[in-house]
Amino acid sequence: MITSMFQSLKDRTFGVKLLNKISGTRYVPEVDPLADINRCLAKNYGGDGWQALSKWSRELWVQFFGLFRECEIKTIAYVGAHDGSMALALDAAFPGRTFYLVEPVPATFARLQQNVAGRANFRVFNAACGPEAARLPMYVDEYSQASSLLKYEQKTIEEFGYLHLGSKVAPVEVEVKRLDDLLRDAGAGAIDLLIMDVQGYENQVVLGGEATLAAVNAVVAELSIDSLYVDSSSFDSVYQAMLARGLKLRYLINPVTGAESGRILQIDGIFTRPPAAAPAAS
Repeated sequence: MITSMFQSLKDRTFGVKLLNKISGTRYVPEVDPLADINRCLAKNYGGDGWQALSKWSRELWVQFFGLFRECEIKTIAYVGAHDGSMALALDAAFPGRTFYLVEPVPATFARLQQNVAGRANFRVFNAACGPEAARLPMYVDEYSQASSLLKYEQKTIEEFGYLHLGSKVAPVEVEVKRLDDLLRDAGAGAIDLLIMDVQGYENQVVLGGEATLAAVNAVVAELSIDSLYVDSSSFDSVYQAMLARGLKLRYLINPVTGAESGRILQIDGIFTRPPAAAPAAS
């Protein structure tokens, strides 16, 4: 019992357990959200360098270490890189990679440039990616992560009351390039990992990125279970597009739940290319 009490003091649940003994109300201890992540890092990271990582880099390491362990990833193309925060956190978690970051919204791109300035392994491009070169209106939201080349479905605004796409910020015309052309002109060579964070525009990115997708070892893409944008790509359409290009769904991470419905509306899928089958024995 003394051992149990000391453990309760150590993990800060003593007060809650005492309340449960003297009160008719059932209290649940607050769980440290990083506890499981830290245990995973301590077991698998190799050394104690993980302790210097930010909370987000630790979370990304746990989400992606299986992918980086299984696939050779040296070059990463990130379409819809926003202000570069995730790319920087990923770079801290898995250093030594080269990033090609693509962001269309001029104001957001300016923040991206500032955030990655001086980093030799980052290259940035102010464009969207689609099936052909064009100039198109970008519907920019004050919540800039949700900005898209597509308009919201009405139910999206109902689910997430903080979104105001097109009602408070006028559309901004942006340059659209084929991903293959953008990377070729940049001299990027083969890309190992493609990340698409394009708010329902995944199918269009794929159509302009056939050569890129033919060479990748893995793709991370948003998968919409419910359509959040008009004419959006769907879970099934992205899944089938990846399958047709030799990539299989390996992990599901980061579910997005509707604030009103409580249902999972979107989730990120990690697709990998299975290793080539060994030749049959003669």
